[in-house]
Amino acid sequence: MGEPIVSVNELEAEYRVPNDGQYKLIKITDGYASKHIRGLLEAVEPNGQVSLSSALTLKFHNDPDVLYAFRQVVDKGVTIRLLLDYNVDWAEKKEAVEWVKYFYASPRAGNLVVKQSKEKLTHWLIVDQKHIRLEEPHPPDPQVTSNAIMYHVDKSTEEPVKLLVLAILQTFEQRWLHSSVIK
Repeated sequence: MGEPIVSVNELEAEYRVPNDGQYKLIKITDGYASKHIRGLLEAVEPNGQVSLSSALTLKFHNDPDVLYAFRQVVDKGVTIRLLLDYNVDWAEKKEAVEWVKYFYASPRAGNLVVKQSKEKLTHWLIVDQKHIRLEEPHPPDPQVTSNAIMYHVDKSTEEPVKLLVLAILQTFEQRWLHSSVIK
């Protein structure tokens, strides 16, 4: 695609999706949300799917780890369903968020589907319906410091976890269904 992927350090094991295939829930408050997001996105399967609800905060989405991870997602042929908060100015964000610009410049631009919610959203990241990040609600633009990440949710045998995951996936799908298509 011409432009090289930004150079970032090797991601430490503590930020990667555990490779044991076992369900795991962690709460992160370490201030390294971008590294955890990179770890989740590195786990997406080629031609997989990422569902994301976001306000596309520039400081976070242009972080080198986040940018690197989304560029890898684009290059893997992954479909991204991006559900924007009701008050996000898409015209501004698509010019300011580097990974979005990278997506549009790629031959896979059609793999980015963008909708806008009619209401305030909880910010989530769902990777291949296996790994989920839930962001603690916060005022606009601060650095998020508290997240819950669930790894290998498809492997959990615990009924409460199965019900929670089902509710999360169904809620995202309902909000997706009732949102307006932007692209």
